[in-house]
Amino acid sequence: MKKFEFRVVALPTEVADAARKAAAESRPDHRVLVVDSPNSAPCRHCLQWAKPREQVVLFPYDAIAPGQPYSERGPIFVHA
Repeated sequence: MKKFEFRVVALPTEVADAARKAAAESRPDHRVLVVDSPNSAPCRHCLQWAKPREQVVLFPYDAIAPGQPYSERGPIFVHA
């Protein structure tokens, strides 16, 4: 059986800050939400779960650059 190795890498601060700025500007694809249950909003910047009653920004992110195999855009969270 082949063993797969992967690393979890935090989102760069510049990307998280840009998401916060876009949410503050009310961009339609960046929403500020209040977390209502534990372990439901993983912050991709600090790599911790947001706690209930904390605010997070939900926004689309290209984890793999467009044009590459398996590239896709998906929703992620960062602490607001």
